[in-house]
Amino acid sequence: MKRVFLFLFFSPILLFSCQPDADKVQTEFDGLKTEFVDSLWAIYPGWATWEGNFAYADVLSVPDTDSRAEEKAFSKKYLDKLAAIEYSALDQNAKTDYRMMRNRLQNIVWEIDTFKIHEWDPSGYNVGGSINRLLISDYAPLKERMNNIFSRLQKVPDYYSAAKANLNTPSMPHLTLAVSQNGGTLNNVLGGKILDSLKIAGYSEAETQAFEDALEKARLALKDYVAFLESYRKENQDNEEAFRDFRIGKELFSRKFEFDIVSEYSAEEMYQKALSHKEDIHKKMVEISKEIWGKHMGKHPCPKMIWKW
Repeated sequence: MKRVFLFLFFSPILLFSCQPDADKVQTEFDGLKTEFVDSLWAIYPGWATWEGNFAYADVLSVPDTDSRAEEKAFSKKYLDKLAAIEYSALDQNAKTDYRMMRNRLQNIVWEIDTFKIHEWDPSGYNVGGSINRLLISDYAPLKERMNNIFSRLQKVPDYYSAAKANLNTPSMPHLTLAVSQNGGTLNNVLGGKILDSLKIAGYSEAETQAFEDALEKARLALKDYVAFLESYRKENQDNEEAFRDFRIGKELFSRKFEFDIVSEYSAEEMYQKALSHKEDIHKKMVEISKEIWGKHMGKHPCPKMIWKW
C-alpha cells in the first residue's frame, strides 16, 4: 500500500516537472518551422511566387550546379536541425509537420542525386509560367510588377544556358513538350502579352528601352534553347541511345511514390489493393446486373460473360 501511495503521490510531480521540457521542445519546433518555410521560399523563389508569396518576385533561380549544391546544403542544414528536435515530445500535429518537413528535405537530395530529372526533362525549363504569374497577379501596381519581371528577364540567358548544360540523354516526349511549351512562352508571354503591359507600365523612355533590350536578349536565349532541342532531336532521330525512356521504371517510381504520396502503403501494396477493390466492384456490378436484368431487358438473353462470375 505504501508503494502505491508513493507512486500516486509522485506521479503528478514527475508529470509536472517534465511538462516545461515538452513545452520548450514544442516552442523550439514552432520556431524551426517558421525559419524553415522562410528559407524554403528563398531557395525556391519560383515556387514561392506560384504559392502567392511575392517576396522573391524579382528572383529567377539559375538551375546550375551551384544552385543544386545550395539546395543540398539547405536540405542537410534543416535535416540536422530536425534531428536535434526531440520528436517524442511533440504533439500529434507537430509530429505530422515534422515528418512532412523531413520528407521534403530528403526528397530534395534524392531528386538531385538519384532521380536527376534536371538531366532528362527539357520541359522542366520554362520561364513563362512564373513571369505570366507576375503579369496577371495584382499583388502590386503594374510598374512594380514590371520591375520584378525586368529583374527576371536579365537572368533568362543564364537560365537557358544552364538548362542546355544540364541536359544529358533527354526523354523524347519531354523534349517534344519542351519545344511546344517554350514556343508558346516565346509567342505569348514574352511576345504580345508582355509588350501590352509595357505600354501602360508608366516607364520613362530610358526605362522602356532598357526593358526592351532585356526582353530581346531573353527572347534570343529562349529561341536558342528551342533551336538546341530541335537540333538535338534531328541529329539523333535514328539513335535510340541518345534518348532515355520516359518511363522511370519500377524502382524509381516506388521511391518517388514514397516521397510524393507519403502513405503507409508502398506503391506495390497500393496497386494490389486497387486490383482487389476492382475485383470486388466488378462482382457487385455483376450481382446487380443479374438482379435487374429481367426487369429491364425482358426475355432478351443475358450475355454469357455475366453468368461466368
